[in-house]
Amino acid sequence: MSTSATSSEARVDAVRPSLAAHSLMDLVGRTPMIRLQRSGDGKVWVKREGRNPSGSFHDRVARYQLDATMQPVVVSGWSTHALAVLALAVSTGREVHHVVCQGEPPRLRALCSRFVARPERVRNAQELDAAIRSKVRTGCIHLEPDDPDASARAWRDVTMEVHSVRPVPPLHWVVSGCGVESETLRAALEPDLPESDRVHILPWDGGQERRLTGTAACRRQQSGHREGLLLSPLGAELIDHAVNVALQSSGDVCVVLPEDGHRYLGWW
Repeated sequence: MSTSATSSEARVDAVRPSLAAHSLMDLVGRTPMIRLQRSGDGKVWVKREGRNPSGSFHDRVARYQLDATMQPVVVSGWSTHALAVLALAVSTGREVHHVVCQGEPPRLRALCSRFVARPERVRNAQELDAAIRSKVRTGCIHLEPDDPDASARAWRDVTMEVHSVRPVPPLHWVVSGCGVESETLRAALEPDLPESDRVHILPWDGGQERRLTGTAACRRQQSGHREGLLLSPLGAELIDHAVNVALQSSGDVCVVLPEDGHRYLGWW
């Protein structure tokens, strides 16, 4: 090996400890975990579940739901949760039905149609409920996004991933209930966390996903950008909440984004 190559490797090795201590990205459960440099006094770490190669937080929930039953399943509407269930069910050979109303974002409709090309279409919420009840009577299980057990188990996996790789765990967690009651989620998470950790749950507005609307210019204004990160509106809210927590308390803050701005740009 040449002297120049050896000295070059030595320089890289000398830099590694510094990068490890101040890195912008740590792989946590193969998910990028990014440290905000300018917000929250540098104490905020962002775990982006949408960049996990095995899927987003919604994919984790779908996996637990499908593991809990071998019966055919039905999902309704156009949502990140519906997309996750459809993708996993089709990839594992499970029987899955999709019931939808008209008028949803074309980008999301196109993604869901990759797995169920011809969903059952209805005109309104009343017909949607009737169609779901009809499927349930035939033996299907209706999988909903606000599943307390599956959501709590998915969040528990996320927090354990962070604790397993970070020598100094965060003292504060900022998450979204994704339709699950805050106290239900808190009761599921806190027993597995160190006593010093605190869980902050962003209120969920009736279980409705944030959606970008209007012209392309309007959608760009509604999308969130924090320190170069392209985020969904929910992701931006979560990061802002985490920054406030960091400024008002001591210790690191880990904010978990259930989806990713790049993955869902244009229809959330």
